[in-house]
Amino acid sequence: MDLEALGQRGELGAPGEPLNLFGTVLHPADESGVDSDPDPEDMAEIAAVVNNASRLAEYVVVTIHAHNQGPYLKKFAHAMIDAGADVFVGHGPHYLTGIDIYQGKPILYSLGDFIFQNETLLRLPYDNYAGLGLEDDPYAWVADFNATRYQNETTGFPARPEIWESVVAMPTFQGEELVSLELHPISLGFGQPATVRGRPMFADRELGRKIIQDLIDASEPHGTVVEWDDARGIGFVRLPAVATDGGRSGPGG
Repeated sequence: MDLEALGQRGELGAPGEPLNLFGTVLHPADESGVDSDPDPEDMAEIAAVVNNASRLAEYVVVTIHAHNQGPYLKKFAHAMIDAGADVFVGHGPHYLTGIDIYQGKPILYSLGDFIFQNETLLRLPYDNYAGLGLEDDPYAWVADFNATRYQNETTGFPARPEIWESVVAMPTFQGEELVSLELHPISLGFGQPATVRGRPMFADRELGRKIIQDLIDASEPHGTVVEWDDARGIGFVRLPAVATDGGRSGPGG
């Protein structure tokens, strides 16, 4: 379609006015932003699998790899808990995000990385090299790819401390009730050589406190209270009192 012709007919509209885009009229919102929803059919199918698992196992953990997290993820996580999941764990962004307690069950939207050693691979596919203009260099190997991608560790993963900070989350259940959720801070070795970083080690006290503070801040929008236990050097979630009915039911009750 000729966009210039559309503009001449006035269908593109002036700034702030409705936009007629190929027959679909878009109206300006009061504020900018991006909203997202999980596909209802996909969510129903996955929920059925989770519900089935909840009737065949003592505990069910649902996990998702989602690089770009948004409103859809909270809706999906809550639906999985409603379907019978006991724990929901996300990963993908490569850094910690907030913790949610829904219906007495823990939702960890992203635990970041536990082992992260993508710089010491033996081989990479052609597309990786081509994306950085190295496809015609017969002598380019993984180290050359890393040096080009990360500009000698001045950008990307090696230059971002939060990528190398995480926690080991340890939920404890009594029956179906979550009674504690401990958060043990770990370091994957920010600033260490590529040959050794990416291996999880317990964080020292200063870094551990910083990691837990980041989780405190990230969890607050979800109404979750994360605290620092100075005596043990770990974090924990202060759990709300939740009444449970002591059992699960399948479709139809």
